[in-house]
Amino acid sequence: MEFFGFLATSRIVLLIGLELNIGQLWQYLVPTLVAICIVLAVRVVVVWLSSVVLRYIHRPIPFSWRAVLVWGGLRGSIALALALSIPMTLVGSVPFPDRDLLLTATFGVILFSLLVQGLTMSPLLSRLGLIDKKSAQQEYEALAARKNMALAALQEIDRMSRSGGLPQETATRLKDSYNERIVQFDDLLHDLRLRDEDLSESQSRSIKRRLLQLEKAVVRQRNLDGAISDEPMRSLLSEIDEQLHALDDAEA
Repeated sequence: MEFFGFLATSRIVLLIGLELNIGQLWQYLVPTLVAICIVLAVRVVVVWLSSVVLRYIHRPIPFSWRAVLVWGGLRGSIALALALSIPMTLVGSVPFPDRDLLLTATFGVILFSLLVQGLTMSPLLSRLGLIDKKSAQQEYEALAARKNMALAALQEIDRMSRSGGLPQETATRLKDSYNERIVQFDDLLHDLRLRDEDLSESQSRSIKRRLLQLEKAVVRQRNLDGAISDEPMRSLLSEIDEQLHALDDAEA
C-alpha cells in the first residue's frame, strides 16, 4: 500500500509540474498570500472550536499543543489532486474561470506549508518546550536517582558493619564518602528547584498527587474495614478525584 501511495503522489506531482507555469507564481503572488492567510485562519478557528468543545467533555488543550496543531497543518498530494480535478472547460467548451489561479494558489499554499511550516516545526517545538533532550526535569530525576543510590549504599554499609562483614575503619571511610555525595546531590537538587520554577511546581504537584492517592487508599481500606459506609466513601473519593483533576489541569 505504501508503494502505491508513493506512485500516486509521484504522479500527482508530475501532473502539477506539467500543468503549472512557475512564472504564474509571481503573477498570482497576492492571491496566493491571501489563500495562505485564509488557510491558517481557518485552521486557528477549527483548533480553537475543538479546544472549546474538549474543555467541556474532557479537558482543555494546552496553548502549546494548539499552536502545534495550527502550524502543523501541512498540505500535500490530496490538495493537489483536488486542484487538478478541476475541468479545463465547462458545458459548451467555455473555459473554466480562473483555473490557473486556483492551481497556482493551491501549489503556493502547499509550498508554504512544506518549506516554511515544515522546516520551522522543530524550532517551534523546542521553543514551546515540547521537546528537550536535556530538560531540567530529566536532570532532576537523574540526580534524585543518584541520591537514592547513595542512600541505599549507606544502608548496606551499616548492615555489613553490624554483621561484622566490614571493618569499622573501612565502613567509616565509605560512609563519609557517600555522605559527601549526598550533600552534593542535595545542593544540586536545591539549585535546580531555585533556577526552574516550573520544576519546583512540578515536584510539588507530584508530591500532592502521591498524597491524594494515599488518601484514596485509606478511604477504600476504611470502607473494607467497615468503618465507613459506601455513600460517604463515594463522596470522599469524588472529592479526591476532583483534586487530582485539578492537578492534571494545572500540568496541562
